[in-house]
Amino acid sequence: MSRNVQRLRDHDTNPCLAETDASRQCMDDNNYRKDMCASYFLKYKNCRKFWVSRLEQNSQSNRIFLFNKTVHWLYPGN
Repeated sequence: MSRNVQRLRDHDTNPCLAETDASRQCMDDNNYRKDMCASYFLKYKNCRKFWVSRLEQNSQSNRIFLFNKTVHWLYPGN
């Protein structure tokens, strides 16, 4: 498995992993008919929207809360 694939499969970097897997499974089960998986896509879209907004809010306060970890930005002189 490539490093990029491993990174995308890591819950710390992709908090919507469960929604991603569920939508892919739905597509596989329904012969890639998007209309049959609309609810899964909506759940994924809502999950991504939530996490993107959270990251934007946290970056404005000069720190990022990464799911279960806290990373503080370090600036010279702080």
